[in-house]
Amino acid sequence: MALGVGLLTSLSVFGIGNSAQALILTYTIQTDFLNAIQLGYYQENFESISITGTPPSPINYTNGTYSYQASVSGLGSNEFYGAGSSGDKWLSANNANDSINFTNFSPTIKAIGGFFFPSDVSGALTTGIINVSVNGGSSSLSTVTGSATNFFGFISNDATPITSLVVNTSFTGTSIWPTVNNLIVGQPIVAEPVPEPVTILGTLLAGGLGVAFKKKQKSL
Repeated sequence: MALGVGLLTSLSVFGIGNSAQALILTYTIQTDFLNAIQLGYYQENFESISITGTPPSPINYTNGTYSYQASVSGLGSNEFYGAGSSGDKWLSANNANDSINFTNFSPTIKAIGGFFFPSDVSGALTTGIINVSVNGGSSSLSTVTGSATNFFGFISNDATPITSLVVNTSFTGTSIWPTVNNLIVGQPIVAEPVPEPVTILGTLLAGGLGVAFKKKQKSL
């Protein structure tokens, strides 16, 4: 990877979701995230990424009704880097200044999650601050991690689709590179709406009044 200074990001959220944004639900446990989305999701493991070169940006991914574009932006070379190993490839940026951006999502995508973590100059796992935000920063998660299974997930709980996801690192004295693996896109499970208590009470009252009116007519 090309050396560089990582992006310095203000950590308004550190390890938890931004509670001020009510339309995006955040997850840090993969099992909980998977339980909240439909069975027909698409997981990209990035096994097609070359670990001997610098794949150009952007890259388009499509699986059935799910599609999106991955790109790199920032002050660096705007190239990807195949981190990890030949047996477990990861998508990373070639410069520590750069962000990995996922955009151009198909309208079917209302949930996105994956493993987000930092890697070092050789593409190996390291420890540092990783930042992930969706929909232009409407919701974000950040944490210090040295785990390749650090999970962040985001689900839109209304009709709003996912429009963007940005991954970068925060500079802490050593250059680190944003890295992604096992990216999942899908749709949340939509539960049947539960009638409001007022509606139920109003229905019962209306029914009761109707019976009383009929009885009164019959007695005339």
